[in-house]
Amino acid sequence: FARRGAFHTIVDLTPHEMTRIQIAGAHVPMPERFSAAPEIPRIVLPGGLNFIGLGETNVVPRRFLERPHYSHSGFFTHVKVMPGEMFEIAQTLAASLNACTGPVRLIVPMGGFSHQDGPGGAIEDPALRGVFLETVRGALASHVHLDVLDAHIADTAVQERVLEALDDLVPA
Repeated sequence: FARRGAFHTIVDLTPHEMTRIQIAGAHVPMPERFSAAPEIPRIVLPGGLNFIGLGETNVVPRRFLERPHYSHSGFFTHVKVMPGEMFEIAQTLAASLNACTGPVRLIVPMGGFSHQDGPGGAIEDPALRGVFLETVRGALASHVHLDVLDAHIADTAVQERVLEALDDLVPA
């Protein structure tokens, strides 16, 4: 749809397919998922980049079940990514944002990237979020606006920042 001109702005809250594409998991072919229409203004958050979305727990390979994980539903198990994997994911996301020719914002909610990445969550890991932030800080081009918040991705403050960014990128 983006490539066909159906959007004037992209707000990508959960680019979590990146972990399935790069690390493991089933996904449909989506070669332009992160590259279509680079001229369109976009706002991106790292929602779900801290886990790999795999299938039912009974079919998840043992090597992944040895990591922190939880059953998202009867059909999906979310497995925490490791620091090296997060580094690679952050590098890949930064490269896709750097390729944008339109205005682009990356909003990073350091209080958690997913619903179980917060106080008491099954895959909570502030250090992993730190790997992401440190990596993108070193990899983003100067035209990519980085906005770091001390809030969880589901917090109202994050929603408000997304709306503010929309107002900045898309004049009325």
